[in-house]
Amino acid sequence: MWHQLPMRRFALLSLALALGCASPAHPAPAAASPAPRVLTILATSEVRGTPEPCGCQSDPLGDVARVASLVTEAKARGGVLLVDAGGLRYKSEPVKASEQAQAELKARFLEQAWQGLGAAVGLGDEDLSAGVPSTPRLCSNCTVAPTAGFTVAGGALRDVGGVKVGVFGLLDPARAGDKVTASDPVAAATREVAALSAGGAQVIVALAHLPRPEARRLARSVPGLSIVVAGEAADSDSGDGAEAEQLGDTIVVQPAIEGQRVAKVELHVVGGVVSTKLVASAEGRARDLEKLGRKVKDAELVLARLVKDPSADPAFVSSQRARLAELAKARDALRAPASEPPAGASFATATLVPIRRALPRDPALATAMKKLDAEAGELNRTAGEKVPVPPAAPGEARYLGAEDCELCHPKQVEQWKTTVHAQAWKTLVDVNKQWSYDCIKCHVTGYGEAGGSAMAHVDKLEAVQCEVCHGPASLHAAAPRKQHLRVPVESDCKRCHTREHSDTFQFEAYLRDVLGPTHGAKRRAALGDGPTGHQLRGGAIEQAKAGAAQR
Repeated sequence: MWHQLPMRRFALLSLALALGCASPAHPAPAAASPAPRVLTILATSEVRGTPEPCGCQSDPLGDVARVASLVTEAKARGGVLLVDAGGLRYKSEPVKASEQAQAELKARFLEQAWQGLGAAVGLGDEDLSAGVPSTPRLCSNCTVAPTAGFTVAGGALRDVGGVKVGVFGLLDPARAGDKVTASDPVAAATREVAALSAGGAQVIVALAHLPRPEARRLARSVPGLSIVVAGEAADSDSGDGAEAEQLGDTIVVQPAIEGQRVAKVELHVVGGVVSTKLVASAEGRARDLEKLGRKVKDAELVLARLVKDPSADPAFVSSQRARLAELAKARDALRAPASEPPAGASFATATLVPIRRALPRDPALATAMKKLDAEAGELNRTAGEKVPVPPAAPGEARYLGAEDCELCHPKQVEQWKTTVHAQAWKTLVDVNKQWSYDCIKCHVTGYGEAGGSAMAHVDKLEAVQCEVCHGPASLHAAAPRKQHLRVPVESDCKRCHTREHSDTFQFEAYLRDVLGPTHGAKRRAALGDGPTGHQLRGGAIEQAKAGAAQR
């Protein structure tokens, strides 16, 4: 009973209870570190008028509806800001007059999509090559001609999840064009950083439409920059982007062209303190490990061939052994456990996110893109009907179509009907892209050729028919013994089977699919056993699916 306790003991017990003391055998748990807020910066550049990728690749990259899903996902974790370093509107090559209407529709669609996602958008030379932006752009070193028809703004402050983010744009003076002049990027960036810092910016992002070396120089030359987005792919680049690097307190990222890979910087903010000190993310390590794994396999194959070659230079073989050892060492180092983020402190992570089919699509944007395809296709078809196909000159062969070929070569045409070439037109119709200038030329026969096909003029020439490989056949049909058709060579295939559109193409492998007992039997026999194009593409698709599942 409480009243029976000695007075002194009762007092001590009451004091312990009041202070919440625990006995030595049951120590109180330590106070947990506050959970960090996550601020995400998603960066694109040089989307180049490409809302979505060509679907011909085994693992096509890109799609603004999937980028939008990344924004939604990041928003659920905390604040998010989408930024674009310019080059949003058009492709890098000049837009043909016949394709201007389609290009302008896509340019406006992309601007509206980015505007709807609250993006901060810089200016690139591709934005001006066939028109002008319909929404203001950020460019702090730009002076726009009064007659240009668009405007630019300096730095802007955004509240992103309770953090003040300053954003400004820069244009490469060497690629400014005639509508705008651009001053020294470093001087302009120095002024903007000072102004944005004075306005309370805790994070400052430069949308630098500059080659990566110049973006790195900017990061080194201008104190106070948090993130520099290198927005200009050099002519020598593949356009695949580059992993983030830390230069002092600044993070430099470079997204891939056409929205294929988005740079993602996550700032983990603890106690209101923002840090741009990079810590390797598990996602980034996994991607680096995948790349190194491929390089190791390639090096092993090269070395295996060299070892079997008696004429191989021993010094070169030795150098390849050393290279393989270095790659394997780097791969094994990445397999080691990752360093943990600093406990209770702010930090940053950065990675390139491939925009693959495994990512979900934003439903509203996906629907809008279907409407865009339909609108662009109808414009192209209607305009194309007014432009006839140039006729073949007197004495020049014209295209006939597989129906005419079948009159004399029924077995060969039957073989062709079993190939994917015969389904090339249907694959476009199924997704309503048959009147897209981006697609049609590689899915019909004789496109752009005199006496061939053109936009809205494809009757009897739909799909990749006999004459794509063997040439126009009208003269041959009239005099079969005098006018022989050509034998296809690899360069014929590579007009469409490019790196951008056919990632698994190998001439002999794909030829095994085209030839058969009733079509080129001798050449097929000479090819012998080996992988077919169907096997290469099927394997690549399965590999892409497996990689997506692992993510």
